[in-house]
Parts: sequence; C-alpha cells; structure tokens
Amino acid sequence: LSEAIAIPSPAKFPVPTPLQGDPAALKQIAQDLLTAEFPIILSDRLGRNPAAVASLVDLAEAGGIGVVDLGGNLNFPSTHSLDATGTDLISQADYILLLDVSQPEVSLISRDRYPRGHGRSIVKPGAKVASVGLSDLLVRSTTTDFGSLYPMDLVVAADTAMAVPEITDRKSTRLNSSHVSESRMPSS
Repeated sequence: LSEAIAIPSPAKFPVPTPLQGDPAALKQIAQDLLTAEFPIILSDRLGRNPAAVASLVDLAEAGGIGVVDLGGNLNFPSTHSLDATGTDLISQADYILLLDVSQPEVSLISRDRYPRGHGRSIVKPGAKVASVGLSDLLVRSTTTDFGSLYPMDLVVAADTAMAVPEITDRKSTRLNSSHVSESRMPSS
C-alpha cells in the first residue's frame, strides 16, 4: 500500500441501547402471571445475556412458576426446583409466557410421526399465550423468515434482559405470599 488506510473510531459505531417493552403490556403480563392458576414460562434465547438468567430465576421464584428451557442458550438452571424442562406441564398451564422464543409452534404444537401439516396444539383450551422478545422485529415475510404463525394474546417487542426484571418488579409489588400455592410448583 502506498498510503495509510483510515480506520474509523469504533466509538462512532455504538451498539444500540436495549429495547424496553411497552410498560402497560409488561404490567398486563405481571397481572396475568399473578392471577393465573398455573402459569408456565418457556425460554429459548434469554440466556444470551447472563444477567437475564438471574432475572428469570427471580421471576420464577417470585411466583412459584415453572420454567421450560428450550435449549437455545442456558436460560434456567437445570438444578433449580422450578425447572420444568422435559415435563408435560405446558399442556396443563392456563397462562404461557414465551421469553425470546422465535418459533413458538415448535414447542406448542404436537406432530405425528410425519411432521407435515399443522399438527395439534398442546396448549390447554382457553389458556392465554404471551410473548416477549425481539424476534418479531426480524421478520420480513411470514412464510420465508418465520414459518407459521401461532395465535397469541399479547406480543411485546422488548429486550428480555430489561423486560423480565420489570415484570418481576411489577409482579412483586402485587404479590402476597399467600397467592403462591404449592399447586403452581412443578412436581418432580
């Protein structure tokens, strides 16, 4: 090279700030978790931020809520008493909270031996399903980017590292220990 190559300062290309979800929607999720008889949380990529894992543990413990780790990252400690991974508790839940789950149909639909077709939902009739994450911001085209749509009651675009502590705080301010019954705890 005959001349120096100008290298721009990395400070001029910052990482975007985290996206916080709609406060009213996060409040609704906290309320729904509190009033549900048997809520469950499914988490897939929340563990990309280690601080979010601790927040998820706090949320689960605040409400005695089982957590199914879908395996995208380490989302929830497998040794924790509220770890519901590998159980059939999804089909028993009356409220399902998806955290950073980009393809809900993979976990919420049962398929026969041959996976063609739509399969059948394992969600209990009448159960509410809510999702918090950023995957909807990446979808440009349903059929090429996302696969199939799954019906939801509430979808919140948010970084779970910020949203989960907010849900926990809103839930904890309303939570009375008598609201958490042993029936909400997954059986081992």
